Amino acid sequence: MMATSDNRYAQAAQDDYQTLKDKWNAMRDRMKSDEKSDTESQSELAETAWADFKEQSEKLQAAGSTASDELRGSYEASREKLHRVMDSYNRA
Repeated sequence: MMATSDNRYAQAAQDDYQTLKDKWNAMRDRMKSDEKSDTESQSELAETAWADFKEQSEKLQAAGSTASDELRGSYEASREKLHRVMDSYNRA
């Protein structure tokens, strides 16, 4: 039973990655066309958050059901950071 729940977690993470990737690409396109003066610093922060999330997501997907709690925690933290950055940009 534990393996099934682990596999569901890995599948959910993969689905989540694709959803966030689509949102990220849309946000990045808007940032590139934006004329705001602080877009460059926002872009750097967003790129860093995306790179961290992408790295953690790839590690989690590679580990699959054997992912440690530490790896899962790192993934969740990077995911939340990316969400905060995206939410902040969308409010600006």
